[in-house]
Order: sequence, then structure tokens, then C-alpha cells
Amino acid sequence: MKYLHFIYCYLFMFSYANSQEIQVLSADEKEIIPSVAVLFMINDSIVGATPTEDGKVILQLDKEVNFIELHAFGYQIKKIHRKDITNQIFLEDTFVKLEEIIISSKKKKTLKNKTQNLGYPLKYKNHFANVDSGLEIVTLINNKLQKSKKIKSFLFRLGGYGGVSRILKIAFYSNENGKIGKPLLEDEQKQIFILKFDQIKVKLDISNLNCVIPKEGIFIGLEYIGCIDNNKKILANEQKQNVLTCIPLLKTKEKNAITYARSRFNENFKEWKNIRKEQIFLSWLLSEEQHFVPPFNIEVYK
Repeated sequence: MKYLHFIYCYLFMFSYANSQEIQVLSADEKEIIPSVAVLFMINDSIVGATPTEDGKVILQLDKEVNFIELHAFGYQIKKIHRKDITNQIFLEDTFVKLEEIIISSKKKKTLKNKTQNLGYPLKYKNHFANVDSGLEIVTLINNKLQKSKKIKSFLFRLGGYGGVSRILKIAFYSNENGKIGKPLLEDEQKQIFILKFDQIKVKLDISNLNCVIPKEGIFIGLEYIGCIDNNKKILANEQKQNVLTCIPLLKTKEKNAITYARSRFNENFKEWKNIRKEQIFLSWLLSEEQHFVPPFNIEVYK
């Protein structure tokens, strides 16, 4: 019994010795970045992920993992080799200017004005689009205020089951006469974040990006990367039988509602497709004047 006790203690100490607590801070102001997605990678392949809690996370990396990659809204992506991981990691601010849209993480005066929501209501209906790794869906948010406005939050709903966390990216694109234009973050086109399994109605605070919706509106949406189990491992295809992720769909007759989708892993679906014209997603449930839109919504300062 004493021998077994010694083994348990040794294994505990060995596990503890191979774990490392890291804290993620902003490079300029040395302040805690509260929400960071930490991806575990073998070279360029994502094999696991974990979110930080108040800017801190305890890393326990498998032997095969040789890199971690950190993603946070308003900060540059940072990829670090395993041997270079320190107890404190600093992320640089992102600043990008594209036409009328400015995205920056620099602190500005707090806006105390009231807010207004643009887009589609977060209703929960019985119509869903099942999503798999690589599927990206974006919809046009029209600017009914007819003035450029700073975006405070991005709101959306997810559906599904399986008790696993999900890895997604948020995407911004300019509106070029009803078609998807340039990505608004250049090399960092989309930002990765992790949702816990019980997060169905989601509100992401993106005010630190200082992103402005111009008069012509903005395409905004999500790309689904995959899901992770309780051990922070990416689920393989054969493990996904009891896991489902889906995006609710709303029926609308609004003529200015435009939604596009594509999938990076489907050879026949790699280019953007207008889901109304291509009759994608449960088109047999629609009347001639109806089409589907995902319930994406943004909160803007008036």
C-alpha cells in the first residue's frame, strides 16, 4: 500500500511538473487580456484548444504538441514554440484601416450613448443548418441608421447537442453592392474563440476592436472550426456521431437580406454561394417570396 501511495504521489508530482500556468497580457499597457483562445498545434494542425480564465490558463501539453497559438479580439495572433513558452505572454495590438472601416484595439474615450440593434432577431425556430468543420456563413447587416456607427457587440444563436465545446471564428467583410468584398482584418481575417457546450445564445463584446459599420452595411458571420472534448482534444470524424452543431435559420421576405456560405473542405462548395439563389438549406420549406437568413445581430452605439 505504501508502494502504491508512493507511485500516486510520484505521478501527481510528475503531472504538476509538466504543467505550466501562463498569464496573457497586452504588450503596450501590461494589462490582463480576459478572454484568449489558446490552440494546441502539431506544426500547423490544430489538435486541441482551451480558453483562458481571466487571462490565465494552466497548460498541460501532450508530447507531440510543439506549438501553441493565441487568439484574442483586437490583438495579433501569436504562435509560440513549446520551448519558448514563458509564464507571461504579451500580445501586440492590432490596428488596420480599410476604406471607411477602422479596426483598432487602442483605448478611446468610453461611449456613454445608448445602443441600438441592427440585423435579425435571435429567435429560436425549428429550422437549422447543420454545420461541419470549414463551413462559413455570413449575412449582410444593413445600416438603417444611414450613418457610420461603432459596433459594440455581435449576437447570434447556436443549436446542437453533445456536451462539447466549439471552436469558431468571427468574420467581417465589406459590402460591395450586395456581394462579399474584402476581409476587414487582412491577414487576421477572422478571430477565433471558444464557446462552452451550454452557450446557445451568445453575445460577444467586440467594442475593443473599434469596428465601424459604414452606411452601406457589413457582412458578418461565423466559420465553424470544430469541437473539443473535456480533455481539450479536437474530435476526430469517427467521434462526432453523437455531436451536432447547427445554426438556426429564420424565414424572411426582406429583399435586401443577403446571405452567403462556403466550405473550405468541400471541393464543390469552396466559392461563396448565395443561399437564396442556389437554394441551399431546406429550400423546400419556403414559399416563392421567402428565403432564409441566420439570426445574426449587431449592437451599435447611436
